[in-house]
Amino acid sequence: MKAQDRELVGFTTVTTTGSNQGIVGMHELCRLEFPRSRMCTTSDIVRNGVSSGVVLQRGWIHPSAVVEVTAEGSTGPFKGKWLDSVSGARSSFDAWRGLLSCFGWTTTGSQVGGLAIFPSGSLHEDPCSTPHPVACCAAAKKSRNRLRG
Repeated sequence: MKAQDRELVGFTTVTTTGSNQGIVGMHELCRLEFPRSRMCTTSDIVRNGVSSGVVLQRGWIHPSAVVEVTAEGSTGPFKGKWLDSVSGARSSFDAWRGLLSCFGWTTTGSQVGGLAIFPSGSLHEDPCSTPHPVACCAAAKKSRNRLRG
């Protein structure tokens, strides 16, 4: 199924740090609570929004397209920050510290970051040591309540 065909349907009741047997483990947490769902990506949220009745909360979300920011600074190229080019969310940690996905949802640490959706609908990096539910997406319904940023 294409990313544009999925929307946020809910959050897992179980919380996890950024280390959960990789993306497959995150998908499995979603499937256990929402059949035919998987961990949301930023593309899912940006393109299709949120199912009606879903209350936003803080939860892990997988970045769709991560690129390194290389803007020129006063001391040369600014290296060490990552950007999800779909949502615009940026890392606050150094480049080698998580790639906005806790290194593919395999590591925990306060100095390593993963992307999370917040109750306001904004997307920000959070330390991988912080437990969160997982944002789960499934096939989009025709009637949608789009999340606006």
